[in-house]
Amino acid sequence: MSKFIAYLLIFIVCATISQAATIQGSVYDLSLEKKINAIIEINTEPTQRFIVKDGTYSIKLPEGEYEIRAYYIENNKIISSTKEDLIIKSEGDYKLDLFLFPETESSNYTYLTIGVILILLAISIILIKKRKKKKIQKEIKEEPKEILPNDLEGIISIIKENGGRITQKELRKKVTLSEAKISLMISELEDKGKIKKIKKGRGNIIVLK
Repeated sequence: MSKFIAYLLIFIVCATISQAATIQGSVYDLSLEKKINAIIEINTEPTQRFIVKDGTYSIKLPEGEYEIRAYYIENNKIISSTKEDLIIKSEGDYKLDLFLFPETESSNYTYLTIGVILILLAISIILIKKRKKKKIQKEIKEEPKEILPNDLEGIISIIKENGGRITQKELRKKVTLSEAKISLMISELEDKGKIKKIKKGRGNIIVLK
C-alpha cells in the first residue's frame, strides 16, 4: 500500500511538471532600458523570489492564477516597481515584459521629496534624449538619409505625434489599412532599424528609434 502511495505521488509531481508553462521576458525602466539586478517575486506556494542579473528572466509555472511583482531596490528602499496578474490555462511558452514605474506610496517621503525625484527623473530623460538627438544628427551628417516610401513615412509620423511610442492596437485605429498590411509595414520598419517592437501582454508597443 505504501509503495502505491509513493508511486501515486511521483506520478502527480511528474504530471504537474509536464504541464508547466515557461514564462520569459525582460524588465525595463521608463527609458525602455533593461533593468539589471531587479527582483521578481511570484505568489506561489512557497513564494518564489529571484534577482534578474542581466535584465531578462525565465520561469516555469503550472496552470493557475498568479501575481508577478518586479521591483528595484536602492539604499535598502524600493524605488520602482510593477505588478502583473497572470493566468496560465495550458502549457507552452509565454512572453511577459515588465515595466518598472517610480514608487510614490510611502509615508517616509514628503511631497517635496517626490517632486524633487520627479524633476531629477525628467532632467535625466531630457539629457538622454539630447544625447540621442546629437548622436542621430551626427549619424545623419555622416550617412546619407534613407528615403522611405510614403506609407512607411506615414507610420513614422504617427509614432512621432504620439511621443515616439504607440501600441500596435492604437496604430491600427489611426491607419486605414488591413491588420496584415500594417504588420508587414511594422516588420519592414523594424528590419530597417527605424522602430523597436516590444511585447506587452497580448499586444505590442512600437517605439521610435
